Amino acid sequence: MAQILSESQKFTKLCQKALYFPPRSDTRHEIDISNILDEFNSFDYFRKFVNDEEAATLLVHLSESISVTSEHLVSKFCRLLPNIVDYQKIALDDECLHTLCQYLNIAIQSCQQWTLPDNLRALGALLYGNTGRLIEFHDVFLGAEHGILLDIADDASRTLDVRRAALQCVENMCVRTLPLPYLSETHAAGCLQLFLKTLQTPRDLKDDGVRYARILVSALRGIQNILTFAKNIHTKQLGILLAVLKVFMMYGLPGQSLHMPDPLYPTPLSQYDPTPQALSQPQQPSAPTPETATVVRRKKRQDLKKQKKNNQKRNQRREEASGEELVHSMQAAHLGEKDGKADDDNQAPGKLTYDRYGLTTGLCLQPSWRVSSSEGEYSDTEGGQMAKLRSMQAKVRQCAFSTLLQTFKATEKKVMFGYWTSFLPDSPACGTSSSSNHHTQTLITSILKDPSPKVRQAALVALTAMLDGSKQFLAAAEDGEMRRTSFTPFSVALGSTIKELHRCLLLAMVAENSYLALTQNIKCLAVLVLNVPYHRLQVGILTKTVKQLSNLLSHRDPNIKVACLTCLGSVLQVSVPEVRHILQEPQATAESMSWLIQACLTNISDIYECSVATPGGATAAPMPVRLESLQVLAIMAKNYFVVIRPHLSKFAELICNCLQETDPSVQLHALKLSEDVGFSVLQSLAGKTAEDHAVSADEAVSFWSRLIHGPLLGLLQGSGPSAGLLQPTACDSLSNMGAAVFESLEVDRRIACITLLLGLTGDEEYRVRGAAVRALGFYVQFPSLLEDVGFVSDCAMAVLACMDDRVIVRVKATWAAGNICDVLIVNKDRGNDAFVEEFPDNLLLLLFQASILAAQDSDKVKYSAVRALGNLLRYAPARSLDDAGMTDVVEKAVKQLIKNMCTGGVKVRWNSAYALGNMLKNESLPLATACWVSDVYRSLASATQESRNFKVRINAAAALAVPARRERYGGVQHYAVLWQSLVGALGASDHMHDFFEFKYKDNLTDQLSATLVHLAQLMALDDLEGLAALLHDSADVLRTYLVKYQRKTAATAAAGVSTDVTKAANHIAGLKATNHIAGLSSQQLQTLEILQQLFTFPLEAAE
Repeated sequence: MAQILSESQKFTKLCQKALYFPPRSDTRHEIDISNILDEFNSFDYFRKFVNDEEAATLLVHLSESISVTSEHLVSKFCRLLPNIVDYQKIALDDECLHTLCQYLNIAIQSCQQWTLPDNLRALGALLYGNTGRLIEFHDVFLGAEHGILLDIADDASRTLDVRRAALQCVENMCVRTLPLPYLSETHAAGCLQLFLKTLQTPRDLKDDGVRYARILVSALRGIQNILTFAKNIHTKQLGILLAVLKVFMMYGLPGQSLHMPDPLYPTPLSQYDPTPQALSQPQQPSAPTPETATVVRRKKRQDLKKQKKNNQKRNQRREEASGEELVHSMQAAHLGEKDGKADDDNQAPGKLTYDRYGLTTGLCLQPSWRVSSSEGEYSDTEGGQMAKLRSMQAKVRQCAFSTLLQTFKATEKKVMFGYWTSFLPDSPACGTSSSSNHHTQTLITSILKDPSPKVRQAALVALTAMLDGSKQFLAAAEDGEMRRTSFTPFSVALGSTIKELHRCLLLAMVAENSYLALTQNIKCLAVLVLNVPYHRLQVGILTKTVKQLSNLLSHRDPNIKVACLTCLGSVLQVSVPEVRHILQEPQATAESMSWLIQACLTNISDIYECSVATPGGATAAPMPVRLESLQVLAIMAKNYFVVIRPHLSKFAELICNCLQETDPSVQLHALKLSEDVGFSVLQSLAGKTAEDHAVSADEAVSFWSRLIHGPLLGLLQGSGPSAGLLQPTACDSLSNMGAAVFESLEVDRRIACITLLLGLTGDEEYRVRGAAVRALGFYVQFPSLLEDVGFVSDCAMAVLACMDDRVIVRVKATWAAGNICDVLIVNKDRGNDAFVEEFPDNLLLLLFQASILAAQDSDKVKYSAVRALGNLLRYAPARSLDDAGMTDVVEKAVKQLIKNMCTGGVKVRWNSAYALGNMLKNESLPLATACWVSDVYRSLASATQESRNFKVRINAAAALAVPARRERYGGVQHYAVLWQSLVGALGASDHMHDFFEFKYKDNLTDQLSATLVHLAQLMALDDLEGLAALLHDSADVLRTYLVKYQRKTAATAAAGVSTDVTKAANHIAGLKATNHIAGLSSQQLQTLEILQQLFTFPLEAAE
């Protein structure tokens, strides 16, 4: 501390001395300034000792005291400035920053060539992170015509150091500090063009390799900065950018040239060798000519080369076969295997076998980066230079992968998918020469062969970003043999690429000696597993993958163990029979515990007594390993409940033990495990699992009783900083209990559950309120609670309080309100008059008002709010509708439903249409006299024709078929309009805006036909004249759809039961029979004839 204080004092004293000299231009002044600058530059700036204000004052004074024509003083000043700004982290105010930038701008334009590197380095120190504060200098430095930095960096006549310093300045200007503004699109595009041109410019042979590599690093980092803050600026030059990055991914590796290829273009298929192995027909010998003699000699030379190459391959195979023991010893040491026994016991010794999906048995796994001592025999000077050059080359490759990573992030997935074949192999890198060449420049090449672990890790990170979110693109992959023919299906090529990725990642996993790269390798494999359609591929890929991962579960590095568990969690999210077989493979009986459950329980339960004994009294696993193990068990419980189903009691004990710990992270993951196990138990009780693996009611009650009598309810009563984190998940866990288990609990436990949940709806933490009100939405539907007016009313009051909260709480509260309104309907439909009488009208009014407001909220809230409104309108009893206030809210609710059906999101629209149909079921509503009835029918009729979404049309048509009496449809004119709209909707069913709607077309036409049949059953004589013209023009269209509908209904109707079409035909016949009484007009009789033909013809056709 004394030394730092002394440095500070010396610096302050020197600053006072420098500030004492007034600006002047005599020789003595320059000498004094030069001496002072030398003293300043002699300080050790690696430790902080400079005051910000003092330093800013000094730099501004020196810039005013030193003339730009004094090159040696400017050079010394420019060496001082980065020391103070960079190493001392001085924060300069805007005025100081602008003054220094203006000074350096003038100095760069007026000084001689030898001072430029120092001047540019000083400018770069000022520019870094300050782009948004120097907007007036953007055009000066980066202008398209006279931008100083762009001109210097692009001037081939400048020295390498000058160009690199200018490029570093441009790179620093591409860094953005939020929330300050960024470069304009023009300036950013100019910088990107400069960086690409720099990367495409070939290296001059006289240039030093290390310095040239530094230029490449600056250019690559500059592109990274631009892509980070200007997302779409690279789209027009994406092919060029990817081609450049593909070259520099291999920069400095043996056998790789820096020849710049043509831009890459997106293609759905991989590039194959267009010259298949052709079997030429034998030719008749001809007389030798000079041309043929030359060809023969060339052919002989080629044959000798091929023979020599084949001999080398045979020798290599022998060496690889002899290195089989080395492979297994590496596997045993690196993967923790007890022995190196090969997968195939029948394999002949020394014979090389190749497994397409996993490791190659007998293949030497010594990676190319493990260099023998003879390859590094350099002299000290030469060795140091070579080591420095190799380090910079590796840095270039690492930056290339980092830039590629940023390119993947800044580009749309569907666009990037077109370039996959340029970066990923689709066949093994062995065998024919063509397949070997195919691997020369891919991400896999670097992952397997790059000598730098940092580069391998960067390549794996880039591959992970490429694979992330690719599930929709890989869904087309299928298994098939890759044949080098003129055409290979895209799905087969894609499947081959997926299998090759698995093979290469597993191979790299065995050979990798860097813990960081190995961890990233496993993470990359986890992302791959999440996106691959294994149900379309050959069985066995996941088995190979899990076998490799299981060997690493005992690795000493906790990060690798966590990555393995994460990858296994990804495997558990794949729904294929192979996964279940993998989990249960070593089990002797169905009741035996899976190896993965044992491994996870061993990781979790070492610190307390559990049903699974831990070998050797091992110490507790690191916390990340324990948490990831709990997460793996949770995923298994959710997706492969059949595996854990025999061990429910052990899981209950594990959860209780974890909940009793003091670490909130362990408690939280244990609660998530209880939530997933509880959900699977609930699904099993509901009969949604196979009967032979279903959970009995007693087992479910036993599981939940252990938790309820344990620490679960105690967490709901807890307080402290961790309560807001744990209680939401505890409420979610309780919501999965189910009615059957709840009814079997003791009365005091049931009362405790509902009392705690009701109390938590008023908690200070909004997450707790949301989770509690969601749980009440489940509990209110339990049979023992739904008829309890007091509990339903309490739930309604709690929900109303939460409907004026944050969005996430409002979403859950509105959903719960919909469930409460469902309970009201259930009680009304069951004829529970006592419940209807006791449920307070004022609470019903509040539910109406809150739901109307929620229906004007965001779409996440709307679709539950309109459901609640439909239920409330259906429930509203006659005694409540007599109140003026209730009549007003009913009208507002109906108008809100109409508005949402016409203007809301798709889910909101079809829920609104369904809600209107629900409303029409209420016989107490005055549909014959209410002013809003015509708007309801008009909007529903319009939706059946004009909605883009067929599910909205279906729900609207179904709503029109709800009224059971003719008078509820309004007058003759309204009735005719409905017929016209439904017939028009049938004709418009062939016109769809999205082909995705095609699968709903039959459902739509069936529902429209059903609605027309329903209207026909209610038809009155007065309606006939209004339908005459419509039926005359549309009889053929109607006949087509009614025949189809009659066939479906006749096939599903029970024997002896009349279909709706038959009932409609009988009703029409009855109307016609009244002719002698009513005296029908000729037009009415003609309309009845058409209707009778329409509704009797389907019967005959169906027969």
